[in-house]
Amino acid sequence: GVAPRAKMNQQRSRRFKAAKDIQEEEKAYAELRAQFESEGREVPPKKMRWDSNVITPGTPFMHRLADALTYYIQDRLATNENWKGLRVIFSDATVPGEGEHKIMDFIRQQRKSGEFCPNLRHVLHGADADLIMLGLATHEANFSILREAVVDRTPEQVCSACGAVGHSAENCPASSSVQAPDDRAFRVFEQDKRGLKRHLEARGVELREDWATGLESHRRAWKPLQMLQLPVLREYLAYEFITSQEEGQSFDLERCIDDFVFLCFLCGNDFLPHLPHQSIQRGSIDALVQLYLQLRPQVLTDYLTREGRVNLPELYTFLHHLAIVEKEVVRRDLQRK
Repeated sequence: GVAPRAKMNQQRSRRFKAAKDIQEEEKAYAELRAQFESEGREVPPKKMRWDSNVITPGTPFMHRLADALTYYIQDRLATNENWKGLRVIFSDATVPGEGEHKIMDFIRQQRKSGEFCPNLRHVLHGADADLIMLGLATHEANFSILREAVVDRTPEQVCSACGAVGHSAENCPASSSVQAPDDRAFRVFEQDKRGLKRHLEARGVELREDWATGLESHRRAWKPLQMLQLPVLREYLAYEFITSQEEGQSFDLERCIDDFVFLCFLCGNDFLPHLPHQSIQRGSIDALVQLYLQLRPQVLTDYLTREGRVNLPELYTFLHHLAIVEKEVVRRDLQRK
């Protein structure tokens, strides 16, 4: 759905950059094509390019996508035994808000209902790292994040299976387990492909000759999934916070978790820029948490947040000490330059 105003500038800049990149690639291809033709060389076929800017609320593509997904859900509920008894809620681009935030709103609304079960298990699928923070902020007892496995592409890592640099044997792209799912998943994929073709043709949608090939290449690009269990992460955070407390000091894990989420936002998120000299890549989250743990026993007399609101006096104290630490970081950066 339509993103909040705080994120529109970021989205707009991405879309303008994507359009500019396409123009530059088109220009480079035209120049190379003219050069090849003048030299009598064979011109390689031009690859079809799909403009990702169409993934924007209000475009004809998003309307057709919502229609196709609605058909898909109805078809699976009616014909697939594994979907029997399931309740599917589909919120398309006509409903304002980004997907993960609409999901969080739904969970919060469920908690207000009289039939809510506190032991209900939630699994949220997505690649955005902010999902971890959103999941922690719900304070749900059973919340997991399902996402594609993150491959460490450090230059030092060499795959023992194919010998390539940048990934491990476990995540090797040449591995059959990574290239394609099992036979059962393939059969389901083939059934979905035939059903989707019939639906699109019935609605007069013209399909390119290579449309099935594109779907097949996409299927083979499926990556293994990994599960992040937030209850385990909460236990690790609880250990860090508890061991830093002085004897007899009050301790509220839920408020500490809220403070942790708030500290992570100082390194930036989808709506806020990061503070100067603070970035995840440089390990700033670890540094911020360590500073917080050092200040909590004596300097900070209260938590940084309270019920979703920032405790400004405590934040001022924290930023004051952060500025002192940052002086050394700035000095090292200047020395490197």
